[in-house]
Amino acid sequence: MLDSRSPARAGPPKAASLVPDTAQTTDADTAERLFRFFTEVMILSHLATTAFEGVMPQGLTMAQFGVLNHLCRTGDGQTQVEIARAMQVRKSTMTSTLSGLAAAGRVAIQPNAGDRRSKRVRVTDRGRAARSAAIAAIAPELRALAAVLDPSDLAAGLPMLERVRRVLDARRDGEG
Repeated sequence: MLDSRSPARAGPPKAASLVPDTAQTTDADTAERLFRFFTEVMILSHLATTAFEGVMPQGLTMAQFGVLNHLCRTGDGQTQVEIARAMQVRKSTMTSTLSGLAAAGRVAIQPNAGDRRSKRVRVTDRGRAARSAAIAAIAPELRALAAVLDPSDLAAGLPMLERVRRVLDARRDGEG
């Protein structure tokens, strides 16, 4: 399902302005590299989303999977506003997504003891099972990728991607 034949990935860059890998770089060189980096991230995001959407368990949307995955990864009990902020969506959009998850029994939305105006969200056993089923459904695609990608390259790249995510999170939160 993941297809690297996207026109944006057709062969190596040929533009003369692309920066050679040298010790001397300018701000413009760095900006160009960052643009290329985020272009690749966006293409990867699109390809991965398309692959995941094709194998989602019945009735589970990509947005719902994203919320379940976020809560399972970062911890239960977040407020709707906190989840909306983390997912970069409006509160009304998150309310709709959470309503669908609650109707399917995948999350429980409970009063917030610390603030009567808000609610806390907890993943149910059914929600954890749906997340696990979605991850299991994508496993064949991940195995196909593992067969052609060097595990040491993946291991080496992951810390940098995590660092970029943390920097962008901090900038979103006004810390960077």
